[in-house]
Parts: sequence; C-alpha cells; structure tokens
Amino acid sequence: MKSVFALILLACLAPIIVGQGRQRGSMADDEARQLLKLATRAQMSLRYVGMRITTVRVQEESIRNEELIWRDGRRQRTEFAKNSTNAGEVIVTDGRTRWHYFPTANEIHVKPAVMEQPLMRLLEGGPRRGFRLSVSAGGKLVGAETKRVDLLDPRGNKAASVWIDPKNGMALKRENFDPTGRLVGSFEYKRVNYSADISPKDFVIQRRGATVITVDALLRKEAAEAGLPPISLSPRSGYALDTVRVVDASGQKILVQSYTSEHGRVSVFVSTQPMNPQRLRTSARGRLNIYAQEFGAYRVVLMGEASEAQLKSLAAWLSREPAGNAS
Repeated sequence: MKSVFALILLACLAPIIVGQGRQRGSMADDEARQLLKLATRAQMSLRYVGMRITTVRVQEESIRNEELIWRDGRRQRTEFAKNSTNAGEVIVTDGRTRWHYFPTANEIHVKPAVMEQPLMRLLEGGPRRGFRLSVSAGGKLVGAETKRVDLLDPRGNKAASVWIDPKNGMALKRENFDPTGRLVGSFEYKRVNYSADISPKDFVIQRRGATVITVDALLRKEAAEAGLPPISLSPRSGYALDTVRVVDASGQKILVQSYTSEHGRVSVFVSTQPMNPQRLRTSARGRLNIYAQEFGAYRVVLMGEASEAQLKSLAAWLSREPAGNAS
C-alpha cells in the first residue's frame, strides 16, 4: 500500500503556480503581471490541438503523462497516450460539466466543471512575505519566442516558472519547485496547431455499456465500503467535489476528497481516529494550512492554501449528505 502521506500530497497538490505578493514599483513586476493577465484571458479564447508532457513527483512516485489536447475556449478534450501513467483515459469538459472515462473500469465519472485560474491566482493571491516576479527571455518553444515569468521567494529561490508566448498569451510550459529547489511538477507543449480542424463531436464521450457515475454517487460508494459517513462540503460553499478515494494508513481507513474552485483547491479527510495535523503539515512541506475538528464521532481535517481561519469558516459547510448533483 502506498504511503498515506504520498496519496494526501497527490490529492492536495496545488496548481503549478502558487500565490504571491506584488513587488511594488518594479518594471519587471509590471511586465510580468501584464503577461500573466494576457495568458489568463487567452485561456478563455484560444483554439488549438496540441500535445504536452506533464509530470508530477510525489515522494518516491513520479506520474508522467503524454496528453493530447483539443481546446476551444472553455471546451477541452484530453486523451492520455498509451505510454502514460493514465493511459487510455479521456477527459472532456464544456466549461460546465466534466466527463472522465476510465477504460479499465468502463466507467464515465461526471461532475461539475470548475475553471481553475492558476495564473490569475498568481496575480491576486495573498501576500507571501516578499515573494516577487521576474521576467526574462524564455527561448523558443514549438516555434514561438517566449517570455519566462519566475516567482521568487525573498532569498531569490525559484518557486515556479511559466513560459508565455507574448503574441497570443499561450502558456507553453510551467514548472513548480519545492523549497529545496527540486522540480515537483511541470508541463510542456511539444506540438501546437492553431489552425487544426476541431469539431463539436471532439467534446463528447459516447461509450455504450459504460457505467455513468456522478462524483457524489462515487463518494457515497467509497464511504460505504470504508464504513465511513459521506461527510462532504456543500456546493454552496463555492467548492466542487473533484476526486474521491479511500486510503489505508496502518489499518485506519481515511476518506480523502479533493475540491476545486476558482480560488484554488481544498482537501477533506474523514476518519474515525484523530489525524496528526503536524504530520500533515510536514507532508505538505509547509505550503498548505490545516484545520481539524470533530464531526460527531468522526474526525475531519481540511487542508488547503486558504488560511486556517478561512478553512474554519469553510468547515461550516460540512454535511453528512452529498449534494447528489445530476449528470
């Protein structure tokens, strides 16, 4: 069984770019902000077919995928190539609903789509004690001369980088580093075709015989099999349930849920036994905050980039009944 803390890190891994505070008066900072605004707007309007390589490192595990992307504004289709960790899976979103096909189980998981804005969060995130932006020539990627925007801590250590095509705002590459400078997440486009034929049928999944499961039904199923209640966040909290899994930590079942909103990610852990908040903080390398509370006879922990006070307020939206969103 994989380490529970490796799985927790995977469930809680924030988007590649994290929040920062503005370095006032810096021309480089102003240029970086304009580039990030351009890239944020471009996410809503770009139309292309491309291929990118994504990697995520979680302790001893390295997750590598070759992703084929069809993008038309808010609509996107992602196919995972056969040499990928998630080989054969297909994800389609129309900006409102997200369908995820799992070929091994022959299941289609359906849930509300939440458009994450990691670049906007980089612009509007809370102060990070002196974190600043810098801009430099990024070199040529898939035929485009890029600008590289770096996020630096107060000592000049690089926390994240993004390579942007200044002509159209396309983010062609991103990298994320842990506090020791180790690369822990990235993507890079290897091909992009802005004039490719794209059909509305590209954004539909049709599979006869496949079982269609809403994410709330999956939550009820996983919780029941683990002998735990489906304690979850109400959609009225502004967060949409993204993934559900049960992990086994030395015989202790923990229901792990990941939620997404335009403000970022939050994970919720439910168990019958107390969880060690300090150990969770250590597993998250100090970049995420923790709020723990009792929920009847059960223990619930919220973890995310939000402040502990914000997580405490979010806990008021916890309920024993999933929302039961229709597909």
